[in-house]
Amino acid sequence: MESNATLKTALRDKEQYAKTLSDQNGSLQDKLTELEQMYSIALNTVEDFKIALTDASNKEDNLNTLIATLTKEKQDLLDDMKKKDEVSYC
Repeated sequence: MESNATLKTALRDKEQYAKTLSDQNGSLQDKLTELEQMYSIALNTVEDFKIALTDASNKEDNLNTLIATLTKEKQDLLDDMKKKDEVSYC
């Protein structure tokens, strides 16, 4: 009789252990799903930042080109004014 009780206890312990492992596995699966979703969101965010960075870089290039053009036009106007002043003094 004692053997039966011991076997029943051992069986109950193994069943409890199996349930604990199953619960842990379910919890880990849930965490894995959550991490996969977070990874996907992070990946999309990185892609959005790459697009925004490219756009900002293109705008910076355009602004630098515009600044260079305006600087040249300003210098050309100053040169023209200087030439007109030289002509009027002559």
